[in-house]
Amino acid sequence: MTWPKLVNPPRRAVRARLLLALLIPTMLIAGSPTASAFLNGDVLVSVPDGKVQQHEPDGTYVATLTLDVLHLGPPGGSAFDGAGNLIVTTQENGGVFRFDPSGAPLGTFGGPHANPLAVVVDAIENLYVAQAAYDAGLLKVDATGAQVAVYPVEIDGGWVNGLDLAADQCTLLYTTGILRILRYDVCTSTQLSDFATLPAGEALAVRILSDGGALTAAGTVVYRLDAGGNVVMTYDTPDEDAWVALALDPDGTTFWGADRSTGEVVRFDIATAAVVSSFNPSGGLAGAYGLSVAGDPKVAKRHALALTPDSAQAAAGTTATVTAHATESGTDVAAATILLSVTGQHSEFRSRSTDSTGRATFSYQGYDAGADTITACADLNSSAGCDAGEPRATATRTWTVADGAAATPPPAPPPAPGPPLAAVPVTPPADIGPVELCAPSAEALRLIPSRVTSATTPGRDRVRPHTFVTKGKVVPPAECAAGPKAVVCTGVVTVRVKRTGPFTISSRRARLRPDCTYRSQVTFRVAGRLGSGSLRVHAAFEGNRLLAPANAGAHTVIARP
Repeated sequence: MTWPKLVNPPRRAVRARLLLALLIPTMLIAGSPTASAFLNGDVLVSVPDGKVQQHEPDGTYVATLTLDVLHLGPPGGSAFDGAGNLIVTTQENGGVFRFDPSGAPLGTFGGPHANPLAVVVDAIENLYVAQAAYDAGLLKVDATGAQVAVYPVEIDGGWVNGLDLAADQCTLLYTTGILRILRYDVCTSTQLSDFATLPAGEALAVRILSDGGALTAAGTVVYRLDAGGNVVMTYDTPDEDAWVALALDPDGTTFWGADRSTGEVVRFDIATAAVVSSFNPSGGLAGAYGLSVAGDPKVAKRHALALTPDSAQAAAGTTATVTAHATESGTDVAAATILLSVTGQHSEFRSRSTDSTGRATFSYQGYDAGADTITACADLNSSAGCDAGEPRATATRTWTVADGAAATPPPAPPPAPGPPLAAVPVTPPADIGPVELCAPSAEALRLIPSRVTSATTPGRDRVRPHTFVTKGKVVPPAECAAGPKAVVCTGVVTVRVKRTGPFTISSRRARLRPDCTYRSQVTFRVAGRLGSGSLRVHAAFEGNRLLAPANAGAHTVIARP
């Protein structure tokens, strides 16, 4: 079977339909178009008076985006996020603005900022904002607009002019208007050695290339640097001497540069330095201050994650194995941290690092018949949790009884105790015969409760993320101890790690094994130093149709970053 061949309509026909859809409902007044969908390859140029011009790759004018009446100074750098929104900075009043993929304004985002000048977006939609104010530092803003961190990067008496994030999501290249291109690790908040020192000019905009090298606008020329920071090529045109902005084209072989003085926007061939095309958004009457291209092949690429097999069936008492595969634009990613959790009939939590093929294998044993959901995520920001924007994958496992049919799910926990009742004969599943219901009344619960043992190791953990393992056993009362294990040793123990007061840091559910034992592992991060006695680990058995709920004594553990 083959798919029918689709014929793409002409670019301007697509543009016309999208623009018409915007214009008709609102009946915009005559004049320059103020909104148009961003199509792949469109060039967005920041020009004076708080505006951004949109052009097709051949220079054809499309629309003008206006920030607002309070921000009529020249916009600065811009970037696209993962949703296709255009993010524009402006030094006037500390504004960061967003426009949705149709070109409609979304207003300011986060802030106020200290004269934002440039921006880059990471793989989970955090923004790194360069602030053109002495000692203002580099700002990190999350996907909701909330400030996450301020990095005290070296600025050598100036401020950050341009920046770009490497594929490792940690190494940031940035410029401060001097000969040096500096590096900073945003994952460890560490200043790194310089990436390069230019032979002349002033490093302004910087864009990382897929080979580990970079392009930098240096005023009089644009330099291409290899991965070692050595100049390997120079780009220029006769009339431009104030190159300030750069953007990579989606074709992967060309890039765009903008001149602040003349306003000229030029497309260069990366390999040959030949001029491919150019246009001027203002006819030479005004300059260009920032540049973005829709579909820009960011080096800060989004990872993908897959779990195989995505569904399977196995007999209870055997082991299930799944393999997580992390890729980046089709390339295997080694040393990626993968977090995996199992919910449903069983409860597990594991952490693994991918090998050189980008794969990590997980195995766990299924003790009970039923269904599990397996969820994995790539922990890109090393938070020891699955955060918004991080790639995820799911798989299912169905555990069956001996004849291959899926067993009925486990019974729900018993209702709250009522008035005293006589022992009631019941027939548990799997045809094991009648047994007596244990602890059927409030009085009986006080007299013959089930008991939970628990022990947590280690007693303290100084290395983040902190990992504690809680093991124990549910001990049934004498009246139930002789009951069938298939019924007695069922149910869930919930293990919670709590900080001083009512705050729960983590909660995990571990299903009982056939011998009534359980095991739960919790991994988490906490900010700051925790003192003695500040973390308590509680274990609580939720009960089943034969055993009453019970709590274990809390254990004190210490996590000291």
